[in-house]
Amino acid sequence: MILISRTGRLLRRLVRWSSRRPILTVLLSLILAGLGVGYMAFEIALLQRFGLFLGHPNYALSVVLAGLLLTTGLGSLLAGPITRTLGGVRFVAYAVAGVVIGEYLLAMPRLPGLLGLPFWARAAIVIGLVAPLGLLLGTFLPSGLEHIRSSNPRLVPWALGTNGIFSVLGPVLAIAVSMTWGINLVLFAGVIVYLVAALSLPIRPADLA
Repeated sequence: MILISRTGRLLRRLVRWSSRRPILTVLLSLILAGLGVGYMAFEIALLQRFGLFLGHPNYALSVVLAGLLLTTGLGSLLAGPITRTLGGVRFVAYAVAGVVIGEYLLAMPRLPGLLGLPFWARAAIVIGLVAPLGLLLGTFLPSGLEHIRSSNPRLVPWALGTNGIFSVLGPVLAIAVSMTWGINLVLFAGVIVYLVAALSLPIRPADLA
């Protein structure tokens, strides 16, 4: 009920804001909703993908979440250097797509043959696969918030609230999609929503003013 109430309040503000700045509202909605839903889609997909490899869902919960949260935090800390090195947020999104597709085609098919390895080795492999993705994903939210803060600081609380709400809704959507169409679709849906979010970000911060 609290989530429904908060979502309704956000939507009412969104409607009032959109009447004054429709382009800004649409852009922020795509960016922040995409970041929230997309991140949770990756998280749910990785948990389900590595559950069997690690031997139990609880192991996957511990190893995947620890690796993903740690590297995402590191990516947030290094968001500026990573984004500048790759040439912008949009190119970071392209790198996310490349990492996901590369691991899906090259690494995932080899995991069944490694089930005989000791647990610590399998956990290290999982962290090694999760780390590049987490590092890249961590750059998006601070980059987006900095983009917004530099042009209109009043939008920052609204941006954080929007991202938080869709981060809560994300697991529900990801599990529903996974049960209906499979875990692979959830994984690639995360890629799609991150690409849409990155491509929706104005090139110039002044465009948000």
